Amino acid sequence: MVLSLLFLLCSCAHSPRPWTKEEKLLLIASLFAVSADIYTTEKGLDTGNVYEQNPYIGKYPTDTQLLIKSGIAYTGILIGAHYLPHLRAKILGFQITVNGVCAIHNNNLDP
Repeated sequence: MVLSLLFLLCSCAHSPRPWTKEEKLLLIASLFAVSADIYTTEKGLDTGNVYEQNPYIGKYPTDTQLLIKSGIAYTGILIGAHYLPHLRAKILGFQITVNGVCAIHNNNLDP
């Protein structure tokens, strides 16, 4: 999460192509989407009635494990978006969609 803020603050120095204003807005939206997914996942896991379905994260991660593994995955997405500027909007749009849908799904689970 911090990495995405650094991208915004540094205006993405050493990028193959500078980030456009629209891409930076997508970056902010992606940060909100991944944060919402993490929050709703933690909330669901705290009830004890649900488990994480992402095999990378594991069924019952601790809050720390969830944050670290989600942060690593998100960092990979940001690096891909950074170094593949022709796919930047598609990468971030896909990530926003996936995490947004997961956050909505997590929020609708029975407590």
